[in-house]
Amino acid sequence: MRRRTFLQGLGAVTGVAVTSALEPWQRLSAALRQPRRVDPQTVSELEHITISLEGLESQVSPRALLGPVAGHLNTLASLLQGALKPSLQRQLSSIAGETAGLAGWLAFDMEDRRAAAAYFRAGIEAAQEANDRALGAYLVGSSCVQPAYRERPQARLRRLQGQTFGFQTFDANPSTRAWLITLEAEAHALAGNERAALIALDAADPAMASAAEEDNSRRPRAAFFSPARLVGERGVALARLHQPQAAQQVLESALASLDPEVIKTARD
Repeated sequence: MRRRTFLQGLGAVTGVAVTSALEPWQRLSAALRQPRRVDPQTVSELEHITISLEGLESQVSPRALLGPVAGHLNTLASLLQGALKPSLQRQLSSIAGETAGLAGWLAFDMEDRRAAAAYFRAGIEAAQEANDRALGAYLVGSSCVQPAYRERPQARLRRLQGQTFGFQTFDANPSTRAWLITLEAEAHALAGNERAALIALDAADPAMASAAEEDNSRRPRAAFFSPARLVGERGVALARLHQPQAAQQVLESALASLDPEVIKTARD
Protein backbone atom coordinates (compact mmCIF):
# COMPACT_ATOMS: atom_id res chain seq x y z
CA MET A 1 0.00 0.00 0.00
CA ARG A 2 2.83 2.39 0.90
CA ARG A 3 4.60 1.66 -2.39
CA ARG A 4 1.40 2.26 -4.39
CA THR A 5 0.79 5.57 -2.58
CA PHE A 6 4.34 6.69 -3.33
CA LEU A 7 4.06 5.81 -7.02
CA GLN A 8 0.73 7.62 -7.35
CA GLY A 9 2.14 10.72 -5.64
CA LEU A 10 5.24 10.62 -7.79
CA GLY A 11 3.17 10.45 -10.94
CA ALA A 12 1.08 13.41 -9.86
CA VAL A 13 4.14 15.50 -9.11
CA THR A 14 6.10 14.67 -12.27
CA GLY A 15 3.22 14.49 -14.73
CA VAL A 16 4.31 17.66 -16.54
CA ALA A 17 8.03 16.94 -16.56
CA VAL A 18 10.12 18.08 -19.50
CA THR A 19 12.36 15.62 -21.33
CA SER A 20 15.91 15.83 -20.00
CA ALA A 21 18.93 16.76 -22.07
CA LEU A 22 20.63 13.92 -20.17
CA GLU A 23 19.39 11.01 -22.33
CA PRO A 24 19.17 7.61 -20.58
CA TRP A 25 21.89 5.14 -21.46
CA GLN A 26 21.19 2.21 -23.75
CA ARG A 27 21.05 -0.14 -20.77
CA LEU A 28 18.44 2.02 -19.13
CA SER A 29 16.31 2.12 -22.30
CA ALA A 30 16.31 -1.68 -22.40
CA ALA A 31 15.35 -1.79 -18.73
CA LEU A 32 12.37 0.47 -19.41
CA ARG A 33 11.11 -1.88 -22.14
CA GLN A 34 11.66 -4.92 -19.91
CA PRO A 35 11.56 -3.70 -16.30
CA ARG A 36 11.95 -7.23 -14.91
CA ARG A 37 15.55 -7.16 -16.13
CA VAL A 38 16.68 -4.21 -14.02
CA ASP A 39 20.05 -5.20 -12.63
CA PRO A 40 22.55 -3.77 -10.11
CA GLN A 41 24.54 -2.09 -12.89
CA THR A 42 21.48 -0.15 -14.02
CA VAL A 43 20.74 0.88 -10.45
CA SER A 44 24.34 2.07 -10.05
CA GLU A 45 24.03 4.16 -13.22
CA LEU A 46 20.77 5.69 -12.00
CA GLU A 47 22.39 6.59 -8.71
CA HIS A 48 25.27 8.23 -10.58
CA ILE A 49 22.78 10.38 -12.51
CA THR A 50 21.21 11.53 -9.24
CA ILE A 51 24.64 12.43 -7.83
CA SER A 52 25.52 14.33 -11.02
CA LEU A 53 22.27 16.30 -10.91
CA GLU A 54 22.85 17.17 -7.25
CA GLY A 55 26.30 18.44 -8.18
CA LEU A 56 24.75 20.87 -10.65
CA GLU A 57 22.43 22.46 -8.10
CA SER A 58 24.91 25.13 -7.02
CA GLN A 59 25.92 25.92 -10.63
CA VAL A 60 22.68 25.88 -12.64
CA SER A 61 19.50 27.89 -12.17
CA PRO A 62 16.66 25.89 -10.59
CA ARG A 63 14.40 26.61 -13.55
CA ALA A 64 16.90 25.02 -15.96
CA LEU A 65 17.66 22.05 -13.72
CA LEU A 66 14.15 21.06 -12.64
CA GLY A 67 13.25 19.59 -16.06
CA PRO A 68 16.14 17.10 -16.14
CA VAL A 69 15.56 16.20 -12.48
CA ALA A 70 11.84 15.60 -13.06
CA GLY A 71 12.63 13.53 -16.17
CA HIS A 72 15.02 11.37 -14.16
CA LEU A 73 12.37 10.99 -11.49
CA ASN A 74 9.89 9.80 -14.11
CA THR A 75 12.38 7.17 -15.22
CA LEU A 76 12.78 5.93 -11.65
CA ALA A 77 9.01 5.84 -11.19
CA SER A 78 8.61 3.78 -14.38
CA LEU A 79 11.19 1.26 -13.22
CA LEU A 80 9.60 0.99 -9.78
CA GLN A 81 6.36 -0.11 -11.41
CA GLY A 82 8.07 -3.28 -12.67
CA ALA A 83 8.62 -6.52 -10.78
CA LEU A 84 11.90 -6.11 -8.89
CA LYS A 85 13.96 -8.04 -6.44
CA PRO A 86 13.35 -6.63 -2.92
CA SER A 87 16.94 -5.37 -2.60
CA LEU A 88 16.80 -3.52 -5.94
CA GLN A 89 13.36 -2.13 -5.10
CA ARG A 90 14.75 -0.66 -1.87
CA GLN A 91 17.74 0.84 -3.68
CA LEU A 92 15.61 2.34 -6.43
CA SER A 93 13.14 3.72 -3.88
CA SER A 94 16.01 5.36 -2.02
CA ILE A 95 17.40 6.91 -5.20
CA ALA A 96 13.91 8.11 -6.16
CA GLY A 97 13.43 9.65 -2.72
CA GLU A 98 16.73 11.49 -2.93
CA THR A 99 15.88 12.74 -6.43
CA ALA A 100 12.44 13.88 -5.26
CA GLY A 101 14.14 15.82 -2.46
CA LEU A 102 16.36 17.59 -4.98
CA ALA A 103 13.29 18.45 -7.07
CA GLY A 104 11.62 19.76 -3.93
CA TRP A 105 14.47 22.15 -3.21
CA LEU A 106 14.50 23.36 -6.82
CA ALA A 107 10.76 24.03 -6.66
CA PHE A 108 11.28 25.77 -3.32
CA ASP A 109 13.97 28.01 -4.85
CA MET A 110 11.47 28.87 -7.61
CA GLU A 111 8.94 29.78 -4.88
CA ASP A 112 6.54 27.04 -5.98
CA ARG A 113 5.61 26.01 -2.44
CA ARG A 114 2.87 23.59 -3.45
CA ALA A 115 5.14 21.61 -5.78
CA ALA A 116 7.97 21.66 -3.23
CA ALA A 117 5.71 20.20 -0.54
CA ALA A 118 4.49 17.51 -2.96
CA TYR A 119 8.04 16.51 -3.93
CA PHE A 120 9.16 16.34 -0.30
CA ARG A 121 6.12 14.24 0.62
CA ALA A 122 6.73 11.82 -2.28
CA GLY A 123 10.38 11.58 -1.24
CA ILE A 124 9.44 10.77 2.36
CA GLU A 125 7.14 8.00 1.13
CA ALA A 126 9.99 6.61 -0.97
CA ALA A 127 12.29 6.68 2.07
CA GLN A 128 9.65 4.76 4.01
CA GLU A 129 9.46 2.18 1.22
CA ALA A 130 13.27 1.86 1.23
CA ASN A 131 13.52 1.99 5.04
CA ASP A 132 16.23 4.59 4.48
CA ARG A 133 16.13 6.42 7.79
CA ALA A 134 18.93 8.89 7.04
CA LEU A 135 17.13 9.93 3.85
CA GLY A 136 13.79 10.16 5.64
CA ALA A 137 15.19 12.41 8.37
CA TYR A 138 16.77 14.71 5.78
CA LEU A 139 13.53 14.98 3.81
CA VAL A 140 11.45 15.63 6.92
CA GLY A 141 13.82 18.51 7.73
CA SER A 142 13.54 19.74 4.15
CA SER A 143 9.76 19.79 4.42
CA CYS A 144 10.04 21.79 7.66
CA VAL A 145 11.57 24.84 5.98
CA GLN A 146 8.25 25.56 4.27
CA PRO A 147 6.80 28.91 5.46
CA ALA A 148 3.82 27.13 7.03
CA TYR A 149 6.14 25.48 9.55
CA ARG A 150 7.67 28.79 10.52
CA GLU A 151 4.18 29.97 11.29
CA ARG A 152 3.40 26.73 13.17
CA PRO A 153 6.54 25.88 15.19
CA GLN A 154 4.80 23.14 17.18
CA ALA A 155 3.91 21.31 13.95
CA ARG A 156 7.57 21.54 12.92
CA LEU A 157 8.66 20.09 16.26
CA ARG A 158 6.23 17.19 15.88
CA ARG A 159 7.71 16.39 12.47
CA LEU A 160 11.31 16.57 13.67
CA GLN A 161 10.52 14.40 16.69
CA GLY A 162 9.16 11.62 14.48
CA GLN A 163 5.49 12.02 15.38
CA THR A 164 4.34 12.60 11.79
CA PHE A 165 6.38 10.28 9.55
CA GLY A 166 8.41 8.20 12.00
CA PHE A 167 11.81 9.66 11.05
CA GLN A 168 13.70 11.50 13.79
CA THR A 169 16.66 13.87 13.93
CA PHE A 170 18.77 11.08 15.45
CA ASP A 171 18.34 9.03 12.24
CA ALA A 172 20.26 11.57 10.15
CA ASN A 173 23.93 11.67 9.23
CA PRO A 174 26.01 13.99 11.47
CA SER A 175 26.00 17.14 9.32
CA THR A 176 22.31 16.72 8.56
CA ARG A 177 21.64 16.06 12.25
CA ALA A 178 23.31 19.35 13.18
CA TRP A 179 21.13 21.16 10.66
CA LEU A 180 17.95 19.47 11.92
CA ILE A 181 18.79 20.41 15.51
CA THR A 182 19.03 24.06 14.46
CA LEU A 183 15.60 23.74 12.82
CA GLU A 184 14.34 22.50 16.17
CA ALA A 185 16.06 25.40 17.94
CA GLU A 186 14.45 27.87 15.52
CA ALA A 187 11.03 26.35 16.23
CA HIS A 188 11.57 26.74 19.98
CA ALA A 189 12.69 30.35 19.46
CA LEU A 190 9.64 31.10 17.31
CA ALA A 191 7.48 29.63 20.07
CA GLY A 192 9.23 31.86 22.63
CA ASN A 193 10.90 29.00 24.52
CA GLU A 194 14.35 30.46 25.16
CA ARG A 195 15.65 27.63 27.34
CA ALA A 196 14.71 24.88 24.86
CA ALA A 197 16.17 26.86 21.96
CA LEU A 198 19.55 27.32 23.67
CA ILE A 199 19.67 23.67 24.80
CA ALA A 200 19.05 22.57 21.20
CA LEU A 201 21.77 24.86 19.85
CA ASP A 202 24.24 23.45 22.37
CA ALA A 203 23.33 19.93 21.20
CA ALA A 204 24.13 20.90 17.60
CA ASP A 205 27.80 21.54 18.41
CA PRO A 206 28.83 17.88 19.02
CA ALA A 207 26.84 16.77 15.97
CA MET A 208 28.71 19.28 13.84
CA ALA A 209 32.03 18.17 15.32
CA SER A 210 31.36 14.54 14.41
CA ALA A 211 30.53 15.57 10.83
CA ALA A 212 34.27 15.95 10.19
CA GLU A 213 34.53 12.15 10.34
CA GLU A 214 31.45 11.58 8.19
CA ASP A 215 31.66 8.89 5.55
CA ASN A 216 31.45 10.86 2.29
CA SER A 217 29.99 7.85 0.48
CA ARG A 218 26.82 8.07 2.60
CA ARG A 219 24.04 10.32 1.41
CA PRO A 220 22.06 12.38 1.83
CA ARG A 221 23.83 14.83 4.04
CA ALA A 222 23.44 18.57 4.40
CA ALA A 223 26.61 19.57 2.57
CA PHE A 224 25.53 23.22 2.74
CA PHE A 225 25.61 23.15 6.56
CA SER A 226 28.98 24.20 7.97
CA PRO A 227 30.38 25.30 11.35
CA ALA A 228 29.99 28.93 10.20
CA ARG A 229 26.33 28.31 9.36
CA LEU A 230 25.83 26.76 12.80
CA VAL A 231 27.23 29.90 14.45
CA GLY A 232 24.96 31.99 12.24
CA GLU A 233 21.91 29.97 13.31
CA ARG A 234 22.77 30.68 16.93
CA GLY A 235 22.85 34.40 16.13
CA VAL A 236 19.47 34.24 14.37
CA ALA A 237 17.99 32.38 17.34
CA LEU A 238 19.31 34.99 19.76
CA ALA A 239 17.77 37.74 17.63
CA ARG A 240 14.42 35.95 17.72
CA LEU A 241 14.77 35.65 21.49
CA HIS A 242 15.13 39.44 21.71
CA GLN A 243 18.84 39.46 22.55
CA PRO A 244 20.07 41.85 19.81
CA GLN A 245 23.51 42.64 21.22
CA ALA A 246 24.44 38.99 21.71
CA ALA A 247 22.98 38.17 18.27
CA GLN A 248 25.04 40.87 16.55
CA GLN A 249 28.25 39.64 18.11
CA VAL A 250 27.62 36.05 17.08
CA LEU A 251 26.50 36.96 13.54
CA GLU A 252 29.56 39.15 12.95
CA SER A 253 31.73 36.20 13.93
CA ALA A 254 29.84 33.94 11.52
CA LEU A 255 30.15 36.41 8.63
CA ALA A 256 33.87 36.82 9.21
CA SER A 257 34.40 33.06 8.91
CA LEU A 258 32.56 32.64 5.59
CA ASP A 259 34.54 31.70 2.49
CA PRO A 260 34.17 34.65 0.07
CA GLU A 261 34.38 32.23 -2.89
CA VAL A 262 31.24 30.40 -1.82
CA ILE A 263 28.21 31.74 -3.68
CA LYS A 264 25.47 29.49 -2.32
CA THR A 265 26.04 28.65 1.31
CA ALA A 266 22.72 27.77 2.87
CA ARG A 267 19.13 26.65 2.73
CA ASP A 268 16.84 29.46 3.84
